[in-house]
Amino acid sequence: MPWLSIAVIVYGIAVAAGGVMGFAMKGSVASLVSGGVSGILLMALGVISKDNPKFGFGISAGIALALIGLFVFRYLQTKSPMPAFGVIGLSVVMLVLLVVGHFMKSGTTAP
Repeated sequence: MPWLSIAVIVYGIAVAAGGVMGFAMKGSVASLVSGGVSGILLMALGVISKDNPKFGFGISAGIALALIGLFVFRYLQTKSPMPAFGVIGLSVVMLVLLVVGHFMKSGTTAP
């Protein structure tokens, strides 16, 4: 599933770019580190998923869920829709792609 591996890599680039943007706009070192680490990890998982899709896509889905949880929590604290809604939206789209890719690959259907 090369399209899904590419999607994970692009998602990783977007997450890393978001960390850099958080640092540039607000001086947030935490954004830079967490976005950078998450982004680099996602990019690596996109490459790994070509040889080991279960591992690469499974961990990618876990990271996407963690980012959703983190940014929902941050939104509830700050009531600021940005960047929370952007990260949540992008992560939800990634999760949908991973689920669709899983069912396309396995030939199974959703219950």
